[in-house]
Amino acid sequence: MIFQSCADYLAPHLGVPEGPLPVDPISGERPEPEPVEGCAQCARLAEGRDRAKYLRDWSFVTDFNIMIRQHPDHGNI
Repeated sequence: MIFQSCADYLAPHLGVPEGPLPVDPISGERPEPEPVEGCAQCARLAEGRDRAKYLRDWSFVTDFNIMIRQHPDHGNI
């Protein structure tokens, strides 16, 4: 089977967003999500992300960004 794009083989039930993801036109990266003001869980996640940056653990930085984006009380941001 030949795939025309990655969207051809992604399962739609996994919640993959439609269309292109927002990216920085220069670096090609998604901007980091901002924690929601006044939310204690978002503040803890942002603090963890800052610690991971300090330790240069980019895998954990990415994990914290995903957790902030998918925070259940705020939807995908």
